[in-house]
Amino acid sequence: MWRSLLFRRFFIIYAALIFCSSLLLITLFSSRLEALVTQQVRQRMENTIALISSRAEDFLASPTLSSFPDELNDLSSKIEVRIRVYDSEKRLVVDSLSSTDPPKEVTTAGKGLLEIEGLDATSVASQEFGNGLILYKQKLGDPNSPDGYILASLPRSTYEAELSTAENFVITIVISTAVVALFATYLLVSRIVHSLATLEEGTQKLSEGDFDHEIHVDSRDELESLADRFNSMSGQLKSRINLLNAQKQEIHEGSERLRTVLGAMIEGVIAVDEKQQILFANRAALNIFDISHRDYRDRPLVEAVRHPGVLDVVKQVLTERRLLKMEIEVPRKEIVLSVIASRLPGEPTGGVVMVFHDITELRRLENVRREFVSNVSHELKTPLASIQAYTDTLLEGGIEDETINRKFLERIDEQADRLHMLILDVIKVAQVESGQEMFDMKAIDLNEMIAESIQDHQAVADGKQIELNVVPASDSEHVMVHADMDGLRTILDNLLDNALKYTHQEGNVEVRWTTDDKRVVISISDTGVGIPQEHLGRIFERFYRVDKARSREMGGTGLGLSIVKHLTQVFGGSIRVESTQGEGTTFTVELLRA
Repeated sequence: MWRSLLFRRFFIIYAALIFCSSLLLITLFSSRLEALVTQQVRQRMENTIALISSRAEDFLASPTLSSFPDELNDLSSKIEVRIRVYDSEKRLVVDSLSSTDPPKEVTTAGKGLLEIEGLDATSVASQEFGNGLILYKQKLGDPNSPDGYILASLPRSTYEAELSTAENFVITIVISTAVVALFATYLLVSRIVHSLATLEEGTQKLSEGDFDHEIHVDSRDELESLADRFNSMSGQLKSRINLLNAQKQEIHEGSERLRTVLGAMIEGVIAVDEKQQILFANRAALNIFDISHRDYRDRPLVEAVRHPGVLDVVKQVLTERRLLKMEIEVPRKEIVLSVIASRLPGEPTGGVVMVFHDITELRRLENVRREFVSNVSHELKTPLASIQAYTDTLLEGGIEDETINRKFLERIDEQADRLHMLILDVIKVAQVESGQEMFDMKAIDLNEMIAESIQDHQAVADGKQIELNVVPASDSEHVMVHADMDGLRTILDNLLDNALKYTHQEGNVEVRWTTDDKRVVISISDTGVGIPQEHLGRIFERFYRVDKARSREMGGTGLGLSIVKHLTQVFGGSIRVESTQGEGTTFTVELLRA
């Protein structure tokens, strides 16, 4: 317990107070004791003189009474007071010490005291005389004409012994009381310090997160009440911390879910604070702006993004404090972004959050749509203009001319067929791209479908003296593919039709197919004019023609390869082309095997 600094402080303070109080009490009692002992001695001597005064008077009146000296000697020995009786002439009559030759100093002192005038009969005077004597005197009989005197004396040593005894008794009592007080102080301070140490241990446990620890104080005072309140507070704190932990866990899980959702978004999300330091950026945003995935947090936006358009968006939102929508271009990636920016909650402002949506494909599709409308208009305009020209010529009298009327009607019929084919192809493309075309996907015998398509195009091949060869797969007689029957026939017919159109007379067209565990590869090769390398990347676009004049002469609409590509993709396959100008072209279609 002595190791406790608080205990030492309390105990030393209380011990000092007890020591000072004890010294003060001893000092006060010592000064008071001298007066009390003097009063007691004086009272004793007064009582003694009062007791023997009548006997002394009788003795002076009748000296024959010899028993008085003996009685006086007995009394003097008992009370340790020397008593002397003088007659009216101040002569010593009786001495309690029975000495016929009293000490000179006593006699001198007695005579000196007896010679003091101005004392009445009942007065008792005291004064120190000689070598440590205390003397008391009283007159006998009439004070004005006394019959004698009584003189009592007490040695100073006796008086001091009684005073020392009283002082020792007081000192013993005070010291005993001080010792008891120190022991009580030790017990009290120990109890208080122990209770405080228990409270300290409880607070230490609480600070370490042990909320189940209870404090027990064996005290029926405020410390016990404090311990009870501490236990109650610990329980309440545990409940609140558990609630906060649950809320924290819920917030953490919500944050993780939100982070996961934002991370899975194809839109880029960047949040910055009021100082334009990056708070958060999802994976899409990091990829869009080529930001490092490790050290983007707390980086300045201008350093991480380095795009003036994004910086202008942030500044404008922070300044105007409103929702902002705009588009920006990222030249190094050749993309167009739609930006929606708004303020984060907080005052004066919590920052800005920006959502970036890649609309490059949308803008491309819009351009394709515009080109499609323009191309359709142009393609429709040509046959319609021809039909109108021939019709006007016939109406203006050409119908009467038998040499041209039939020719013009054949041209009108030809342009009408071309117009009809164009409209059908446009409708087909629109249906395939919009998903409105309903396909009956099933297992189809590829050998049978190719044979039917070859048979339908054999007449054209024979007319141009083109050798049409078929090289079937070697692994089986019947190869089954997963596709729509009409769609697969459209793919084969379009590719064969193009191969026959652009192959010179006496050329070659070959249809070959091979298989593996999952796919069927169909190749249609020709020895025609070929396609220049610069056009290979665009031949699957709608209305795109390598040689527009020649295509129109051959009746092409420019939509066939676009239809083939979309149908192939719908069937889960792909198409590619290889060509050498002047040597020929090979289209390769891969389809899923059924």
